[in-house]
Amino acid sequence: MEYLILFFLIVFLFILLVFLIIFLFFFLSIFIFNNPPYVPTKVRVLKEVRDFLEEINFPKGAKIADLGSGDGRVIIYLGQQGYRAYGYEINPFLYWYTKIKIKLLKLEDRVFVFLGDFFKQDYSDFDLIFLYLYPQQMRKLEEKFLEELKPGTLVISNLFSFCRWKPLKITKVLKIYKKE
Repeated sequence: MEYLILFFLIVFLFILLVFLIIFLFFFLSIFIFNNPPYVPTKVRVLKEVRDFLEEINFPKGAKIADLGSGDGRVIIYLGQQGYRAYGYEINPFLYWYTKIKIKLLKLEDRVFVFLGDFFKQDYSDFDLIFLYLYPQQMRKLEEKFLEELKPGTLVISNLFSFCRWKPLKITKVLKIYKKE
């Protein structure tokens, strides 16, 4: 009987330790990488993006970037819809988590994730950029996009807006921009 109680106590402590480690990784990553916290994109937002892309007959195989791709749910979803999806993430824990999910789902031929600062990337050959970023990051990217993106490139922002760039379309949560 004592061994059984000891066994369950050890299992409980192990599970508690695993949850504590996971919590600390995500909490400390805010301070280590000096970035806003990870906030996952909701499924209804993904469906709204899908509906918009279907509405405009966005070509399958188009090249799409997700900046601050977090756990990879956006790039994986878009890859499953037939697009070439590229995620940029600075948090190594989320990067590796995404990398593993892509491998397990066998999407390596069309879903890619990169570890690094998305402000330092070149987006001139992308057809669409997806963002779920805070206003200070949006301000910094607005100038970069207006200078760098090719005409016709779409930018879809979840929730937040650019300061000067007028949206092509606004839905409940999405702001959709088009580079002229």
